[in-house]
Amino acid sequence: MDRRILFINENKSFLAGAMIQSLTDAHFDVVSVQPDVVEIQHVYHLPDIFIVYLEGDIEIFSGALRHLQKLVEDKSSRLLYLIGNHTEVLEAQCIVPNSLVAATFERPVIIKDLLMHLSAALDLSNMTGGRKRILIVDDNDANLLVASKLLRETKVQVDTAQSGLECLKKTEASRYDLILMDHLMPEMDGIECLHAIRSQVGGLCTRTPVVALTANAGSDSQSLYAKEGFDAYLVKPVNGALLEACVLKLLPEELVTFSTVAAEAPEKYRLEQKHKERTPLLVTTDSISDLPRELVEKLHIPVLPYVVHTERGDFLDGIETDSDGVLSYIKDGQHQAKDDAQHFLHVTVPPYVQSRKQVPFR
Repeated sequence: MDRRILFINENKSFLAGAMIQSLTDAHFDVVSVQPDVVEIQHVYHLPDIFIVYLEGDIEIFSGALRHLQKLVEDKSSRLLYLIGNHTEVLEAQCIVPNSLVAATFERPVIIKDLLMHLSAALDLSNMTGGRKRILIVDDNDANLLVASKLLRETKVQVDTAQSGLECLKKTEASRYDLILMDHLMPEMDGIECLHAIRSQVGGLCTRTPVVALTANAGSDSQSLYAKEGFDAYLVKPVNGALLEACVLKLLPEELVTFSTVAAEAPEKYRLEQKHKERTPLLVTTDSISDLPRELVEKLHIPVLPYVVHTERGDFLDGIETDSDGVLSYIKDGQHQAKDDAQHFLHVTVPPYVQSRKQVPFR
């Protein structure tokens, strides 16, 4: 039985669309059609999984439900799922015998529950079949324990090494399908160990994919690890979904069978993913922001300076001037007395707002 799904829905609502997207992210091939017998018949190579998303008048679905009943009766391996509110599901079961329905779900559906049913029905276990061995290299016992536990559900065989030298002994004696390598280790760091693995005479892992584990995120790290020959890198502390997605991507395809658990890490969580979302940043200052202006403009960082109230108006205390500018300001005598100018030695700012509520300088 393949992972294709025929999704029958009439309204194409937001919730139905979200469910289709979730199923697609879980590596199912979803074909969406209207509850019309002719449209269903025109689907090339009908899949073995039917999901009927009931919305509105059940009579609209009656013809399609009877046709699906015949398809399920003709081939016992086919599965029919009904999704709707309580009343809609009961009405649908009056058309299709309950014995032919694999499961029913009430809206809103918890997608994880649906995926678990599909996984069980398809008799898939996460990454089963074939011999898979992963070596984790890290000088920190806690990091080794965490990574090993994150991979426990994948049913792969996990070995560990606490140094680059121990890693080389293992790669000389055993063949691994994937190696997770900490970058910063004493004596021999991860980059040195990777080069040693690639050139190891008689080694069994000269072509094994190696993933760098690092505490440093960013484009510089990505360029470094790509240049040194790593196949991927992950930022510590490692996220379970990202780790599993990376493992699935790098293990040989013949060793992997996708399942619900593995599929919950969608395609966007690949090596090139942005490891952390941008955090909104606002700089407030009673002096001048020390961030370079180019950086502030490039990243669109808002800077909130003090508002300085003077007799001539309100000024934003956010632009720095040099000593010559201050002396020129004092000599001109066109704005304030000398002592006022000295009170605001570091700024000379034109008023941004002609009329605004007075805010006393603190």
